[in-house]
Amino acid sequence: QGWRHEVQSLERKLQSLLASHEEETKPIRVNLTKVESQLTELRRDLLKKQSQSDRNAAALDSAQEMLDKLKDTWGMTDSDNVDDFILPSICPTCKQPASDEISHGHLKSELKAELNTSQKKIEMISSVLHSNNQEINSIEAKLDSAEVEKNYLEMIFKQKEADWEARLELSRNDIQLARSRYTKLSSSFAGDLKKMEYLNNLKQLEATATGELQVCRNNLEMAKESRIRAKQELDNMIQNIKGLDLDRELARSQSATMSNISDYFGARGIQTYVLQNTILALQLVTQSYLDELSDGSLRLQLRLDEGDRISRRASVLNPDGSWVERPLSSLSGGQWRRCSLSLSLGFSDLVARRGRLCSSLLVLDEPLTHLDSKGRDNVGKLLRKVIRNQSLNDNIGIGGLSVTTIIIILQDLVAEELSESFDRIDEVIKHQGHSTVVVDK
Repeated sequence: QGWRHEVQSLERKLQSLLASHEEETKPIRVNLTKVESQLTELRRDLLKKQSQSDRNAAALDSAQEMLDKLKDTWGMTDSDNVDDFILPSICPTCKQPASDEISHGHLKSELKAELNTSQKKIEMISSVLHSNNQEINSIEAKLDSAEVEKNYLEMIFKQKEADWEARLELSRNDIQLARSRYTKLSSSFAGDLKKMEYLNNLKQLEATATGELQVCRNNLEMAKESRIRAKQELDNMIQNIKGLDLDRELARSQSATMSNISDYFGARGIQTYVLQNTILALQLVTQSYLDELSDGSLRLQLRLDEGDRISRRASVLNPDGSWVERPLSSLSGGQWRRCSLSLSLGFSDLVARRGRLCSSLLVLDEPLTHLDSKGRDNVGKLLRKVIRNQSLNDNIGIGGLSVTTIIIILQDLVAEELSESFDRIDEVIKHQGHSTVVVDK
């Protein structure tokens, strides 16, 4: 009973420790959640203020451009004063002569009013822009402070968790040790109880059957011998059972191993296993190119179905940060082009990594079809990285290709937009059924 009470007491102590752990760490988790919410709100406000600042800067540039255009129309310079400025004899806006003094005065008044209006608009927008930049600086300061607070709370939480885990582990070990001692004592008590019952039976037989005492003694000796033999047989049976248990565990292990091998290799064995690894490697390399071309907004999954056919599925990043799986046929033209180009480059990269084909020349025919300006710019940056053999990330990316020359066939409009991305642009001119190549030297 004492050992049972000790086990129950240790279990109550463990429950109390768990409750104290929850009570102590819950405020830290609540504060950490609150700080993370504040960080999210501050980042949202910062993006909003930065957007406002960009719009105000654009408005300021537009107002300044209108003022410069007005001065240029009237032939004024930045150093000219409107009161001392001599108007031209012909109005530059309506192209009518202004010969008399009244006409000159009227034109000068209108010019002065327009200049004042433009100047006030510039000053107003500059004031708003300055105020907006101050708000941005304030939000950035709050954001830095919240980041510091978050890091501090995370450090405190980890320390508390480590301390509590050590205390809880110690309590669990104490409970396990107490239970082990209780089990041993229970087994010993049961054995002693059986022995006492056996002795009582012997005493009862001795008291009630004095005449049969010698027979009982003989029977007792025989019983002892039988007990020894039974114990020996029991020991042999225990050893046999242990051997059978070992054989059963070995058989289970071998069965599990064979089941795993069957699951890994499938119906076609090693061929399917090698093909699965190759498809996985192709997907990883292709995704590194796709991340560069789509700014991380697209994913391409390659899978091997039961018939050893390669299935392709795409995932698109939603504005809320979730991913939606879509078939390739439902992608837009630009998204499809990014996936197609990434898969082609990933395949070439993987072949080069396996040492089967390492070409120094890469030829692309109309790779920018259906791409917008941002997409075409990403293609130009990616091809520059291929030329320099720069890795897209630390583990997977450009590394197999050893390309020194890239030839791209483009239309005139697209080539002009990406002229800075190419070292040479050769132009093909068609005239009267003949084609001429103008080589850029």
